[in-house]
Amino acid sequence: MPSSNSEVKALSVIAPKVLNVLSEKLREVTQNYKPPMPKDLPMKFNFKFQRNRPNPIGVLRSKAVAEPALTMASSALLAVKHAIEAARADGGHTEFFALGKERNARRIGISFYLTIPEF
Repeated sequence: MPSSNSEVKALSVIAPKVLNVLSEKLREVTQNYKPPMPKDLPMKFNFKFQRNRPNPIGVLRSKAVAEPALTMASSALLAVKHAIEAARADGGHTEFFALGKERNARRIGISFYLTIPEF
């Protein structure tokens, strides 16, 4: 706590400058930060967790937080797409198809080119 008027005046002059510098630094970091997205995944995503390798600077010694979940969320959609591609190839349909973002069970079933008797 400042004890005199001169200290209060000094803080009122210095504090805004310090805060501006800090906010500029934070703004630079957050604007340049790009989280990994699904297209950043390698085609062969082979990995294993390292055992007995603590991370002393991580939160509760965690090795990663949130971003792997973001990138792995696309794996469910890609698994469905590969299953549809395999089923279509078995039925002789090898042409390209786009798997849209709005898919439900009925639309995915139609993508297989299967009829009810084929089940």
